[in-house]
Amino acid sequence: MNEETEKSEETKKDEESRKPPGRTRRFLRYALVGLALLLLPVLTAETALRLNYTGAPAPGTHTRDRDALWLGHAWVDGRKTDKDVKALAHRLKDTGIRDLYVHAGPLEHDGTLPASAYPRARWLISALHSAAPGIRVQAWLGDKLAGESPDGLHLERAATRTAVVASARRILAAGFEGAHFDLEPLHSGDQDYLSLLDDLRALTHAHHALLSVAAHQIDPLPAFHSFWGATTGHPKWWSQAYFGQVARRVDQIAVMSYDTMQPLESLYGGYVAQQTSLALEVTPDTTDLLMGLPFYHENRFGHWAHAETVPASVRGVRLGLSRTDADRTRFGVALYVDFAATEGDWRAYRKDWVDDFPGMHSGGTMTGMHMYLVVAAWLAVALLVAAGLTSVVADWVPWPARRRVVRPRLWGYGTLVTALGLSLLLLLGPFEDAGIGGVAFFGYLALFLAGFIIQVRAQRPGRDATKTAS
Repeated sequence: MNEETEKSEETKKDEESRKPPGRTRRFLRYALVGLALLLLPVLTAETALRLNYTGAPAPGTHTRDRDALWLGHAWVDGRKTDKDVKALAHRLKDTGIRDLYVHAGPLEHDGTLPASAYPRARWLISALHSAAPGIRVQAWLGDKLAGESPDGLHLERAATRTAVVASARRILAAGFEGAHFDLEPLHSGDQDYLSLLDDLRALTHAHHALLSVAAHQIDPLPAFHSFWGATTGHPKWWSQAYFGQVARRVDQIAVMSYDTMQPLESLYGGYVAQQTSLALEVTPDTTDLLMGLPFYHENRFGHWAHAETVPASVRGVRLGLSRTDADRTRFGVALYVDFAATEGDWRAYRKDWVDDFPGMHSGGTMTGMHMYLVVAAWLAVALLVAAGLTSVVADWVPWPARRRVVRPRLWGYGTLVTALGLSLLLLLGPFEDAGIGGVAFFGYLALFLAGFIIQVRAQRPGRDATKTAS
């Protein structure tokens, strides 16, 4: 009787061990696979940006003396004095800055602009012309558009567009040498905006003045603004074609190449290099193209001060310029913004973009053997991810480990953890000049070791299998 009972119990345990995993295990398995499938495109895109940050900028890719600086409202509302103007003129001396975008708005939601918004404009323009001859002073006008909320400026209304043109006429009459518009959030393909630019261009050219705009970033992937708009309700980017349509209607177009959500300097710099190339491809030679530099230091979603730095931005600009149109003359950078800038920002701008001393741009460069090592390492990550997913889903183990592994799914989980640790190490680790801190490094090393330990455990029978064998 005892023998029959023991055999019955062994049979039950054997049947239970062969049953498919429970709902929880299945859920965890598919959740992990789903997470890996989501992370893989992100890691692939970030790797492309990291590689885009490699190489050496071409000689001569520095200021063309067509740079610009955004100035805050304090310059026209009475808070600044002659002493401040002299200090600014001294700051601008021997730089490439030619245009100043002075905040003279914002526009009212109906497109009008009261003269009380810029009471000291004439004084500022006269003082700057005296202290810094050759500098052009433009009025920076902006407002929130009503595209994503009921409140704001409605470009679809003809009366509003007419009022905006009338406001531009008044600021030109006040002595400004151009009108610089920053209307956000402006969706890609907005035809009312193009119509407004046509009217503004006719006005500014009749007054021998400049028309310039602050432009959204260009889709880093085809139609990415449509995807982002559908998932978040805020299509942050413009299509490259629409960017070109805007660029053909203005004298200057300044890309707001910051607030990019990139977590590292190298990834941000690679992103700026890509944006520079994309903008150069569709901006006509008759239009000044300016790439924005982050002269501010906020930490919030979309912007990390430690990543979006002036050195990384300038290096990205130079790389993009080198690869796409190194000899272009109507090109520059635009510094945002004067009241948030630090001495370090100004030094980096001068050192990396204005002075262009030989040997100053080697930081972060990865060429030759390093490039091959990085590519080989990422291929290894891709193979690990493929092997891990296959093991988790199909209970299949690659030939080198097949003889030793008795729990394929567990081995697959360990392989995915190892791949995650290696990929993070590649993004943050030995190919970053600044490196990463000891705590961060050992954290990512722990991921790598955890994956290895899980793989070792997969070579041993589980508890149920051990009990059954006994």
